[in-house]
Amino acid sequence: MAPTTPLLTRNRLTYLLLGLALRLLLLFVGLVTDARNPSLPYTDVDYHVFTSGASHLVHGCPISAAVPPHQADPWDTLQEFTDPPGTTKDACAKGWLAIGARYILQHEDVLTARSAGAGPAEEKRKELGDEAALSLIPPNRIETVLLPVSMAVLRPFLKPLAAMGNPYARPTFRYTPLLAILMSPGAWAGPGSFAENIWGKLLFVLADLAAGVLMWDIALRRKRARGRVNAPAPTSFPASVFGKGGSLPRLLSQPTHSVGLLWLLNPFPAQIATRGSSEAILCVAILAFVNSATMLVEGLGIGDDDDGLDGVIVVDGKAFDGNAQEEKAAPQEKKQYLSAQPLSKVNEDDDGASSASTDDNSTIRPDAPSSPADAQTSAAPLSYPQSSLPSLPLPTLPIPLLVAPLLLALAAHLKLFPIFFGVPVLSALLLRTDGEGLRRGARWSDAALFALISAYAFLGVALGLWMIWGQPYLDNTFLYHLTRLDHRHNFSPYFLPLYLIHTPAISGTGSLSGGAAAAETAASWTRLGSFAPQILVVVYIGYKLGRKGDVLAACAAQSMAFVVLNKVATSQYFLWYLPFLPPLLPSLSPTSPTQSYLLLGVWLLTQILWLSQAYLLEMQAQDVFLRVWAAGLVYMVGMGWVLMGVLETWERGRREMIMEEEEEEKREREEEKERSAKENGKSVGQEVREEIEAKANEVPDARRGDAQSAQQQQQQQQQSPHPDDVKAAPVANEVR
Repeated sequence: MAPTTPLLTRNRLTYLLLGLALRLLLLFVGLVTDARNPSLPYTDVDYHVFTSGASHLVHGCPISAAVPPHQADPWDTLQEFTDPPGTTKDACAKGWLAIGARYILQHEDVLTARSAGAGPAEEKRKELGDEAALSLIPPNRIETVLLPVSMAVLRPFLKPLAAMGNPYARPTFRYTPLLAILMSPGAWAGPGSFAENIWGKLLFVLADLAAGVLMWDIALRRKRARGRVNAPAPTSFPASVFGKGGSLPRLLSQPTHSVGLLWLLNPFPAQIATRGSSEAILCVAILAFVNSATMLVEGLGIGDDDDGLDGVIVVDGKAFDGNAQEEKAAPQEKKQYLSAQPLSKVNEDDDGASSASTDDNSTIRPDAPSSPADAQTSAAPLSYPQSSLPSLPLPTLPIPLLVAPLLLALAAHLKLFPIFFGVPVLSALLLRTDGEGLRRGARWSDAALFALISAYAFLGVALGLWMIWGQPYLDNTFLYHLTRLDHRHNFSPYFLPLYLIHTPAISGTGSLSGGAAAAETAASWTRLGSFAPQILVVVYIGYKLGRKGDVLAACAAQSMAFVVLNKVATSQYFLWYLPFLPPLLPSLSPTSPTQSYLLLGVWLLTQILWLSQAYLLEMQAQDVFLRVWAAGLVYMVGMGWVLMGVLETWERGRREMIMEEEEEEKREREEEKERSAKENGKSVGQEVREEIEAKANEVPDARRGDAQSAQQQQQQQQQSPHPDDVKAAPVANEVR
C-alpha cells in the first residue's frame, strides 16, 4: 500500500491560520466601521434579515402565550391554535406539528386525569365544564397505560414545538428556516446584543475555512482517481511566493497554493463572509456534495488505499476482498475491470477493503486478471476452492452512494440551483465515456439509488419543515424564488424590462396598455424568457460534461452558466461558482499565459464597467438606466465568453492528462516487457548451460563405457577357443 497523502500539511495549516487572521481583522474593521459610520455600514443588510428571522424564531412565540394557563378558557378553533391570542399575527409557527403540540399541552390536565382512570376524569370534567369535550369520553385501559409514558416522552419535544416562532414574520426573510436555526444561538442573547451581532459572522468565517479544507480534499481525490498520488510535493510557503522560484502560474498549478491564494487569502470571499452573507454555508454544502459525488463516480472511498481499489477482485460480476490471495491485479487493470461494476454491490469491511456477498449455493469463479497479458489471453475463468475465499459480510450501501444524495438534498434546501448538480452525476453513472469516446458500462443500480435517495431526502426534509412552519415555508423558500421579479438594478440585463413593467409611468407619458393585467402578462413572459434558456443551458452542460466523468468541472460550469443567465445577479452570486476554481485550476491547460490573463481581464473589466455605471445611478442619482442595461449586456456576453474559454482550457487539460496516462501505461508495459524478457533470457541461458554441461558429462561416460566393453570382449576372446583350433582338433584325432 502506498503511503497516504496527509490532508493538512504544514503549508496548508499556514494558509488556514493566515486566512483566519485575515477574516478576524476584517471582522474588527467591520465593527469599527458600523460604530463610526452607521449611515454606510460594513455589515450587509441581509445579515440583519438573518438575525431578525432568528429573533422571531426564538422570541416570537413564547410558551406562556402559545399554551394558555389551565384556568383560562380552552381554545376551540383552529385559528386560535394557529395564531394564539396572546401573540402578534403570524408570530408562531403554522405547521401541523406546532399546532398539535399546542393542543396537546393545553389539554395536558385532561389527558393526565384520563390516564388516572374514570373517577379522576369525571372530576376533571366537572372542574373544567362541558367545554372539555375530551373528558366526556370514558377512558379505556390503553389510555391508562400508554398516556403517562407517552406524555413523559413527548413533553420535552412538545414545548419547543409549541413555542416555535415563525422566522417568516420578518417580511424579507426568504430563506430556509435551517438558516434561522443556525443563527438562533446569537438570538438567545437578545436583540441588539454583541453576541447576536457577531455569532453569525463567526459561523460564516468558520464555514469559509471549512470550504478551503474541502477544496484540498477534492483535489486529493482527483489526484487519487488519476493515479497521481505520488506527484511532487508543493513548494514551501512563503518562500515559494516571495522567493526567486516563486512563479505564480507554477504555484497555482498546485492545489495547496491555488486554494490558499485564491480562497483563503482572497479578500473577496473573506469580505463576503465577514459582512454577514450566508454564501459560505452554501459553499460548504456544495463542496461536500462534490467531494462525495467524485468518490461515487470515480469508485473511490471503497477502501482505505490510495487508489481506492487495492485488494479488490471480481467474482461473477461482484467485488470481493482479494487481500487473502497471493496474486493481485495491478491497480490500473483493476480500475478498468471494475469500471462497469455497480458501486452499490460493494461495502466496506473492518479493514477498509471492498467486499460483497453472493449466495451460498453459487459457484464462485474469480475473474480478476493478474497481469495485462492474462487479461487478454484468459478466456475461461479461473477456479478457486471455496475454502480459500474470506468470509463475506452482508451487502450494504457504500458511504458515497448514501452521503452524496443527502448532501445534494441539503444544498438544494439552502438554494434551489444545486438541484441541477444531479444531472452530471447521473450522466457519469449511465453514459460515461473514456478518453477515446468509447462508452463504459452503465451503473444502473447506482444511478437509480442516487436518484431515489436524493428525491426522498429532499421531499423528506421539505415535508418535515412544512409540518413545523406550514405554508409560509413553501411560499418563501421555494415559490418566491420561482416567481421572483427583482426590478432593482443588478448585473442581469433583465432588470430594465422588469423595472419598466413595475415602475409607474411618468406623468404625461402614459402607461402600459391594459394596466395591471398587461403588466402581469409581460412579467410572466419575462419570467419564462429568463428561465427557459437558463434551464436548458445548465442541463445541457451537466449532461455533456458528466459523460466525461468530471463532476467538479460540470458543477463549476453549471453554476457559472446559471449565474450569468439568472434574472438577478449580484457580486455575492459569484461565490456560487468561485469555490470550484481552486481545486479545478490544476486541471486547466491554457494555450499560453496570455489566454489566462485575457480571461481574467475580461471577467474583471465587465464587472468594473457595470459597477461604474451603477455608481452613477445609485450614488450620483443620474439617469443612466440605459447605460446600466447596456453594461449588463456586455457583462452577459463577456461572462459567456469566459465560460467558453475556461471549458476550452479544461478540455485541453483533459486531453493532455489522457495522453500522459496513455504514455505512462505504455512505458509501464514496455518496462514489463523488458523485465519479462530479462527473466526469460536468464532462464534460457541457464537451460543452455545445463545442456552443455550434460553433454560434456555424457562424453567421458561414453568413452568409459566403450573401454569397458572392449575389455570384456578381449576377455571373452581369451576364454573362448579360436575357430581354427576347433577345426584342427578332428584332424589331429584322425592322425592319431
